[in-house]
Amino acid sequence: MLQTSDTAADQIPAGKSREWNWHPALPISMSPVFDVPPQPAAAARWLIGTWTKLSPPVSHMIFATLAYLFLWPSMTQMQDLQVSWVLQIYGINMGAAVLLGTSLHLYL
Repeated sequence: MLQTSDTAADQIPAGKSREWNWHPALPISMSPVFDVPPQPAAAARWLIGTWTKLSPPVSHMIFATLAYLFLWPSMTQMQDLQVSWVLQIYGINMGAAVLLGTSLHLYL
């Protein structure tokens, strides 16, 4: 059974612990896109700051766009349910997952 004590030595303020290497600025801020009341200038600055550098969302969007343009079956082909285009999309998705998993394992 886990025992806890409430002594002053055990109560370490948030961000002051030496157990971790990184301490975020507190309170942790969120994206201003969904703030109430709306702050359009802050939301635009956040979106421009996020989408103008090569971050994970940007790389995912680039890969999805390239896959759609060059690998995906045409819309006319997908009008009728056929095993060929279903397997093609399945292969694209599995290939992307294997590529990502392999690259992460090799990186780590």
